[in-house]
Amino acid sequence: MDIGLHLFQDTKPATIWCCFATPHHIRFFSDFIMRTLEVGLCKGRHEIKNNMGDEVDEFIFEDIENPLDFDVLEGQASDFLHEIHEVREIELLKLYITGLTPALTSFLALAQTWTGKITLMHYNRDTDRYVPQYYQNWM
Repeated sequence: MDIGLHLFQDTKPATIWCCFATPHHIRFFSDFIMRTLEVGLCKGRHEIKNNMGDEVDEFIFEDIENPLDFDVLEGQASDFLHEIHEVREIELLKLYITGLTPALTSFLALAQTWTGKITLMHYNRDTDRYVPQYYQNWM
C-alpha cells in the first residue's frame, strides 16, 4: 500500500491542508496535530462508522426522553462542552449528525462560546460516506 503526501490550499484564505492519502482513505494533517474527538449527536439512532471504517461510539446525547425539553438538552450540551474543553482539552470536534434537529440546535447554540473547531459530518446515502462541513472557527 502506497502512502503519498499531498499539499493543497483550501478555498478558505491562508488555509493550507496536508493530508496522507491511500487509495481509499484520507487523513488531514489537522487530525494529527490537534486533539480531535469524533462523536455522534444522539446514541441509538444509527450505527456510525467514520470514513476510515472505525466505529464512532461516543455521543453528546445518550438518552433523550423529551426532544422538546430544550432546557434539558442545553444542560446536557453544556456538560459535554465543559468535559471536552476543561477536562479533555479537545481542540477539534467532529460531530456526526444523526438527526433530531432540537438536539443539534441546542448543542450548536451553546457551542458558539467554545473556542475549538467544529466539523459537522453529514451522511451521504449515495456514497455511504460522511461529508465534512467546516462549521465553526475554521477561518
